[in-house]
Order: sequence, then structure tokens, then C-alpha cells
Amino acid sequence: MNFLYSFINPEKGEVLAQVKKNHVEELPIPNSAADQQKTIIDRVESILATKNTNPSADTSRLESEIDQLVYTLYGLTPEEIAIIETPAK
Repeated sequence: MNFLYSFINPEKGEVLAQVKKNHVEELPIPNSAADQQKTIIDRVESILATKNTNPSADTSRLESEIDQLVYTLYGLTPEEIAIIETPAK
């Protein structure tokens, strides 16, 4: 969402108070089936449980799985995924 929000929000603010309702309403949130939601929720809960036990634990594999699930929800192409995963300069 940060990636998309940066294009919608012309003010480019970092402060939460600058998030405007009309900008958030423009974000394309896909509908998803309950099983898709549960899969993502399970990964997030695993990350939270792991970090609660060991804050320095590596959860990058689970984070990557969540990324892939979200890319699928949005129907992104490999080219679009590459754009998102390329660090900003």
C-alpha cells in the first residue's frame, strides 16, 4: 500500500496525521475469499508470535510468503512485482 499511496498522495508526507481519507479511499483493495484471508492472517500471526518470543528472529521467509499472496490477490505480473521490489533511489 505504501507503494500505491505514494502515487495517490501528492504531499508525500511521512506523518500519520497527513494521511487523508480521500487518498485512502482511492487505494485499490481487492476482495478476497475467506481462505485467502486466513492464509495471510496465519502468516502474520506466526510472525507476531515469533517476534514476541525473539524480537531479532528472522521472519523474512514468512514476510516473503505474505508478499507473494498479496501479489496474487492483485494479479500482478512478474514485471510489476519487480517494480515493487526494487528499492527506491
